[in-house]
Amino acid sequence: MIVTRFEAWYLTGLMMALWALMPATMLWDWDEPLYARTAIEMFEAGNLMLPKFNGEIFAHKPPFGYWAMGLGAQIFGETEFATRFFSAPALALSAWLIGRSGTLLFGEEVGKTAMVIASTGLMGLYLGAAAMMDAYLLAGYTLAVWVILKVFVEGRVSFGLLALFALGCLETMLVKGPVGPVLIGGMALGAFVFLPRGERPGWTVFFWLVAAGFIAFCGFLMWFLPANAASGGALLSEGVGVHIIGRLLQPMEGHGGQGLAGFLIFLPVYIPVIFLSMIPWSAYFPGAIRHVFTGMERRNRVLILAWFLPIFIVFSIVATKLPHYIFPATAPLAVAISAWLDRRPKSRNLGGRSLTAGLYLLMAFGLLWMAITFQGVLCGPLVGLAAVGVMGLGGLVFYTASDRVSILALALASLAVMQLFFWGGLREIESLAKVSRLLGQVIQAEVPEDAAVLMSGYKEPSLAFYASRPVGNPIRLVGQAELVEVVKEIEAGFIVLTRDRRNNLETAMPETRFEVLTDAAAWNFNKNGIRQSVFLLKWVGSSE
Repeated sequence: MIVTRFEAWYLTGLMMALWALMPATMLWDWDEPLYARTAIEMFEAGNLMLPKFNGEIFAHKPPFGYWAMGLGAQIFGETEFATRFFSAPALALSAWLIGRSGTLLFGEEVGKTAMVIASTGLMGLYLGAAAMMDAYLLAGYTLAVWVILKVFVEGRVSFGLLALFALGCLETMLVKGPVGPVLIGGMALGAFVFLPRGERPGWTVFFWLVAAGFIAFCGFLMWFLPANAASGGALLSEGVGVHIIGRLLQPMEGHGGQGLAGFLIFLPVYIPVIFLSMIPWSAYFPGAIRHVFTGMERRNRVLILAWFLPIFIVFSIVATKLPHYIFPATAPLAVAISAWLDRRPKSRNLGGRSLTAGLYLLMAFGLLWMAITFQGVLCGPLVGLAAVGVMGLGGLVFYTASDRVSILALALASLAVMQLFFWGGLREIESLAKVSRLLGQVIQAEVPEDAAVLMSGYKEPSLAFYASRPVGNPIRLVGQAELVEVVKEIEAGFIVLTRDRRNNLETAMPETRFEVLTDAAAWNFNKNGIRQSVFLLKWVGSSE
């Protein structure tokens, strides 16, 4: 595969736009600081086999994403930009492979358009600039999918293709365990079963794909078995038992509905999620879906559906529902939209464009409300500028007819709006929702590396990232019941805690002098918007 001049220019520009987003905000999502700090601790401890967060075994995910984030921190320092850095190349690689897949099925123009669409949807731009695992998962997944499509289209396999297939499968396993192989295997099996006998490769080709997947699994075990032994079995019991099987059977952390009724209510939740995740391109869903079932030749229809349906079915069945789980589904949808646009249909797609433009207008009014409400607290003009940009993109989506659409112009507008939203919107409201950076900066400046640092009531993984404590002396989490006893045991130290726990502590220990080093208040984003006042205290033992 040779990268064309357009692909090189576009993908370079895409990565630069994503890199520009990365330093705009703190580590917002609950998972971002968990992953980023785990990556830093693995490199600092010199143990790249066993993930640890804040000194404790962190069995949530295999290590590939941590390796990428940690490498970024080694190059650029312990910053948001560093830990997010390699998400941009991962998304760019995914977009290129999606484009190549579109070229295999429908031709070069469809592939070019699919590459642009796949990389500029709302969720893609967010995950391509975040310290999350999804961009890395998509890269390995789309590599394996491209091999499957090439094998099914050309009807033959080679050692090089099998090696790439094994590499893609291995990468997905090292990012999210069995998720990748389940989706990849579902696609290959679905295509093999439903394609007519004369349009599919023989059983021998299918066998070689399975063999390559097994080799990838053996490569995964080369990490998993010694790492699981070093963790005392935690990677198996917690990583597999809780974070894979547990999430499959029960909604974790409130992400899904309880019981059979809750499961059924949340069963179709990924339909609106997919629509929102692909804005502005979801405006073209109606025509694209119609084209899949009525305008495509059977082979391409089967391959597109075999690509999409395993993703949608698997994550719909999983009890725990998170928006980014469905992200791989944007790949086949990008190809389907591009194939429909290539037909230059006469329909103006009024319904799809109206709905998408309406959602942009709602987002714009929300930003305008923030700009007016928080004038003087936030930088209102910047938030207002972001609102105007979002409103303009909504107008562009509505005005542009499907048979005259300028894909590149719409993509560039989407990228520009994201810059305005991150730098003019999120950056300005994060002071109302996030306090960890301030607390962490004070800890780094005023707390010795060998001092004891406790945290109680304020359970935020981002504090571990911004405080950047030595690996051998992390922040210690202390529950309310044991807080007084732990403070009494330590002669002097520092503690981050909420207002109610501070009041209880000072009441229970009147003989101890507590000094406030800093305090902050915010509507905690990761606690459903609960208003919290958080203090960093220093204590020096009993007063005489």
